[in-house]
Amino acid sequence: MTNDYIKTELKKYNVADAEIAKLKKDYLSVVVKDVNDKETYFLCKEGHQIVKKLRIGIEAKRGELLESSREFTKAVNEEAKRLTLGVSEVEEHLLIQRRVVEDEKKRLQDEIAQKEAEEADRVKREEEERLEKQRQEQEAKEKKLREDQEKLEADQRKVQEEKDALERAKQDQKRREREEIERKERDKQHAIEIKKAEKEAAERAKKEEKERIEAEAEEKRQLEQQEKDEKERLEALKPDLEKIQALASRIRSIEFPELSNEDTVAFVSEVETNLLGLANELQEFACRQ
Repeated sequence: MTNDYIKTELKKYNVADAEIAKLKKDYLSVVVKDVNDKETYFLCKEGHQIVKKLRIGIEAKRGELLESSREFTKAVNEEAKRLTLGVSEVEEHLLIQRRVVEDEKKRLQDEIAQKEAEEADRVKREEEERLEKQRQEQEAKEKKLREDQEKLEADQRKVQEEKDALERAKQDQKRREREEIERKERDKQHAIEIKKAEKEAAERAKKEEKERIEAEAEEKRQLEQQEKDEKERLEALKPDLEKIQALASRIRSIEFPELSNEDTVAFVSEVETNLLGLANELQEFACRQ
């Protein structure tokens, strides 16, 4: 890539040093005196837009030229830097000059907005205070009405309670009189019942005593009859009982022979034992009677 080519490509920026020099000459000496210097402000604003547009064009062209080669890119960047530096000086100066008016304008707008906000807060606060005062007054009225109503209701309750107490006293007096009459009637009836119960108890005791005497007499008669019957029964059994006792004696007096055979000895011994048992049973029967 030759220098001639590079120079040819760089010329595509289409911004001459003379033009930048003219911009510096035209605008770097421009100074906005104060917020009221509208003519100079609009001159700076217009010039700033022109210079800004020129700088943006340089940047756009730089992008196009950078597509060639690294060497060309370096040259393009250096030229863009050089040109941008010149243009930026004018741009920054003009921006500073614009801000003389725009910053003040913004400050005034902010100040107005702040005052409006403060006024709105004041109005809101006053309205809230008014509503709060109105609410408190309303609450005070309602409280007074409630207290008056409560007092009236308390007085009415007191009157009603006194009437109820008087009526209860009358009812209690009537109830006591009625209870006294009922008590006397109960006492009278109780005395009658006690007298009746005492009479019935005396009659019942007399009847029970008679029945007891009759029962004892009957029991004595039955015992005497049982003793008589038992005596007669024993007297009738006496001959038989004597015979049974005599039989038991005879059985006990039986003499058994002496035997030598083992089987006969065992048999006779068993018979002797059975006979002695029978004699004992006969004796016990006779003694039980």
